[in-house]
Amino acid sequence: MNDQNMVSSVLNNIGSAYKQLGEYGVAKEYFLQAIQINKTLNNRRNLSYNYNNLANVFEETGNLHQALEYQQKSIVLKTDLNDQPMLATSYYNLALIYVKLDSFAQAKVYILRSKKLAKQFKVASIIPLVFSEYSRILAREDDHQKAYLILSELDLYRDSLDLANKEEEINEME
Repeated sequence: MNDQNMVSSVLNNIGSAYKQLGEYGVAKEYFLQAIQINKTLNNRRNLSYNYNNLANVFEETGNLHQALEYQQKSIVLKTDLNDQPMLATSYYNLALIYVKLDSFAQAKVYILRSKKLAKQFKVASIIPLVFSEYSRILAREDDHQKAYLILSELDLYRDSLDLANKEEEINEME
């Protein structure tokens, strides 16, 4: 692996650690350093992840318009790279920003894109989050019946995962 690729990955990981600690200013600086390296290397995949992480920092600190800008940059790269599973995550993140901006129509557009990709590519880590957020968006729009149906769909999805896991365990026992 190229040394600069390793450096950018380490910088991104350090930024992520600081973000988890709530040290957003420090995290931002590490993400910006990783972005500069990945731009120089033309490493578009890592750059898309850096943009996503930086967008999350801006969202957490209330800089929602900058969060939108960087999340959209991430989405453009992930689209170009055809990175569908990671697009599901970025669409989810974009929907969260639009919710904070009280732009529910836009939030629904992106939460539905996220839901479709997450289910299609079995991105299990965000599926419950997507369903829950979609339900909250609908509830905020006073569409409580549909919000309830979405949560019911989530329960069915979880049940199907449980069944698949149990079948796999049985097959391993045989």
